Amino acid sequence: MVHRCLMIHLEPLPARCPLPGPFATATAVQPAAACQWSASIHPGWDIAGNANGGYLLAVAARALAAATGRPDPVTVTAHYLSPGRPGSVRIAAEILKEGRRFATGTATMFSGARPLLAVLGTFGDLSQAEGPELVEGAPPELPPPGQCVRLHPAGTFPPPVHGPGRSAAAS
Repeated sequence: MVHRCLMIHLEPLPARCPLPGPFATATAVQPAAACQWSASIHPGWDIAGNANGGYLLAVAARALAAATGRPDPVTVTAHYLSPGRPGSVRIAAEILKEGRRFATGTATMFSGARPLLAVLGTFGDLSQAEGPELVEGAPPELPPPGQCVRLHPAGTFPPPVHGPGRSAAAS
């Protein structure tokens, strides 16, 4: 049974990361119609002209979080259907199941009529979680910078991922 989208969430859901910045701005979504959000693919979040997949997923996940009314992604799976380029996009969401703690839904990002990304995700509100929390992760051991292989810009490598007007050499 398909459930309704929650269009009552016209205000942005509370962000779990207290650091506003360019990524938060570049992944913002706005309600457009019942179960639909609008957003923009911003220039500079690309690799060789195509929007970075994680960036597209972040935009779609923000729309799906708004649709479910739950701010925290618990699990998200994406299928990339077409390359994304800077410009307006529309995200259509559908809630598949709502429970007391979690809601599961799908979202499809479109550029015009062309689907770019299909997402299935379960969202919750982790601020309401109780009980122990286990985090067993640590950053990998890395050698000191002086022992790393130096890459020199050449032709198409490294790709232009440093934003508009910046190059890897300038970083």
